[in-house]
Amino acid sequence: MAKRKAREGSAGRFDKDDLIKESLRLIKKERLCFVDDIAALLPCSRRTFYNMELHKVHDIKDALDSQKINKKRSLRNKWEDSENATLQVGLYKLLANDDELERLNNSKQKTEVIIKDDRTEAEILRNIKGLENTANDEDYDITKD
Repeated sequence: MAKRKAREGSAGRFDKDDLIKESLRLIKKERLCFVDDIAALLPCSRRTFYNMELHKVHDIKDALDSQKINKKRSLRNKWEDSENATLQVGLYKLLANDDELERLNNSKQKTEVIIKDDRTEAEILRNIKGLENTANDEDYDITKD
C-alpha cells in the first residue's frame, strides 16, 4: 500500500490522457491481454484506474482485442506447422463444423424435449380464451398477481 501511495505522489492526481497513452504503450511493450494487467503496471492505483473509467476506453479495449487476436493467430499457425498430433487435433476441433466434431468425438449431442400435457384440446382452448378475456378486462390489475 505504501508503494502505491508513493507512486501516486503527494497530490495523488493523474492526467487521464497520459494514463491512456501509458496503457497503450504497456499493452504493446508487455503484450498484455487483460485490463487488470494494465491496472497493475500503471503508476496509479487500481482504484484510480477504474475511477477514471480507463477500462471503458475504446482505444484500450481495441488494443487488448488486437493482442488477443494476434496471439490466437500465432498459436493456430504453430499448431498447424507442428508435428504434434494433439495440437493438430485441437486445431481441427476449432475449425470443424458440428458434424465433423461429432464424428471426431464419437458422440452425437441430441437434446429432445418432451412435454407431457394430459389436458384435452378443448381444455387448452378454454384456458386460452380465459386468458384473452382477462387481458381485455379493463378492471384487471396485472400487478395484483
